[in-house]
Order: sequence, then structure tokens, then C-alpha cells
Amino acid sequence: LSVVKTPAALAHVAGESASHRVFAVVLSATDVVMPLEPGAPFERAEYYAHPERYRPVLHELLSSISLLIHCAGWDMRYPRLLTAAQLATSAAAAREAGLPHAKLQMIADVSCDLPGALE
Repeated sequence: LSVVKTPAALAHVAGESASHRVFAVVLSATDVVMPLEPGAPFERAEYYAHPERYRPVLHELLSSISLLIHCAGWDMRYPRLLTAAQLATSAAAAREAGLPHAKLQMIADVSCDLPGALE
């Protein structure tokens, strides 16, 4: 098991010939949502106070992830981190790239807070 510190580092090692290695990255709120306002910085306190000002970007990381384990609590004030439509778009992009399937093979949501951050 190799631990990488950022999603950018994960994308880098995912492009290497590493089919028999396991890489792990722990994502934080700054990795999975961003402000709706282009160029605005992520501010954790503002995100918790005004989650409607943020949009999910977890789907942008799916090309580097084969197993997603979601462990964070969620409630309906916050944007879903991954929608069914985003997942379908990711799979379609993989097919268009000539891949037989998307890299993502499994999603586990151990937080089990329905309806949940993962649709």
C-alpha cells in the first residue's frame, strides 16, 4: 500500500504502470467541492455555513479511482458529492476513450446516511 497525499499525486501515479499496486488517498472537503464562483478560494467555515455556494467535483477524480470508500457524514444542506448522472458521464467518457469500462469498479458508503452524499 502506497499513500499519496493529494488527488493530483493520485492522478500522476494512476497514469504509471501500476496495475498491481494499491494507492490510497484521503480526500477532504477541499478535494470534493469547490465554490460556485470561479476563482474563489475554498473556505471551510463558509462551506459549512453556506453549502449552497459550492458544487461537487468528486466526479472529476473518477478517472484515477478504482475503489471509492465514503466515510463522512452528510445531510441534505450539502451538495451531493457524486450523482448518478455524474457517474454515467464518467463511464461514457471512459467508453469514448476506448476503455472497456470506467476505472471505478466499486463504491462503498459506510456512512449510510440516506439519501446520502453518493446518489
